[in-house]
Amino acid sequence: MAKIRGYRPDGRSKANKHFVGMPDAVWDHPKFRALSTNAKVVVMAITRRNFKWNNGQIVFSARCGEEIGLGRDATSRALREAEAAGFIEAKRRGAFTSKRLATVWAVTWQPVGNEAPTHAYRNSEPKIKASPSTRTEWSGQTDTNAGRERLQSGTAD
Repeated sequence: MAKIRGYRPDGRSKANKHFVGMPDAVWDHPKFRALSTNAKVVVMAITRRNFKWNNGQIVFSARCGEEIGLGRDATSRALREAEAAGFIEAKRRGAFTSKRLATVWAVTWQPVGNEAPTHAYRNSEPKIKASPSTRTEWSGQTDTNAGRERLQSGTAD
């Protein structure tokens, strides 16, 4: 049998390539589809840092968003939106004191230590209300301009 460059004899790659694994149940969930693009990218970036054994210890701050092409404000909004939707959960809040600690995150579809996964995104109501600057509202309305358009057309509630 001929040797193939870049592969071990058992057929596996020599490079330690890491991939982002998201279950179809998360990917196809209506709340995930309703997230803004930035929030989806942040969830995937946090998931990329997850190696299953370190869930609940994933460090990701607003500055880490610069690695994926987002500004600090956009990353902060995306983190709040993803947390409000229940896809990520803060295990320890960061603080900008003398220690400059970043927030430690966990993805909710995988266990944290010996705890079972929370699957918080399956809940009907988010734990934290999304800020008014995010585009997603959990009443089924996905556009913040919809209320303004109803007022302009005269069909206000």
